[in-house]
Amino acid sequence: MIAISRFSVTSARRWLQLRQLLGFLALLACCGLLGCQELYRHKLRKFGSTCGNSTECESGTCSHGVCSQTCGSDGDCGGDLCIESTCQTSDSDYDGDGLSNTVEKTIGTDPAKKDTDGDGIDDGTEVGADPNPPQDSNGDGIP
Repeated sequence: MIAISRFSVTSARRWLQLRQLLGFLALLACCGLLGCQELYRHKLRKFGSTCGNSTECESGTCSHGVCSQTCGSDGDCGGDLCIESTCQTSDSDYDGDGLSNTVEKTIGTDPAKKDTDGDGIDDGTEVGADPNPPQDSNGDGIP
């Protein structure tokens, strides 16, 4: 009876080890076929979410702390804006000057440059709190 009991415990352990090994091999096979990132896509951040690096984003692109995707024009961004070859949400502030990307496109300043006209005053300060109409705080003729 003791021999049978030992045999049963040993068999059960081997069966459990075999199941764990098969599960691991299945995971490796999926990584090879789908790419490991695809398996964990549900945990990755969506377009427009904040990020620290590209591995946190579904698209694999983190630009200026925001999950993005590469683009060639605004049309590639599904209603958002293509700035320096990456899609950026319309309401974000890519260059950090205090003006949203949409406001900058609307008034003609560059959403990728904090100081579009290079006069040493950032666009947000130069345009003012109300971009309709944009003011020219330094009188150089360029808001």
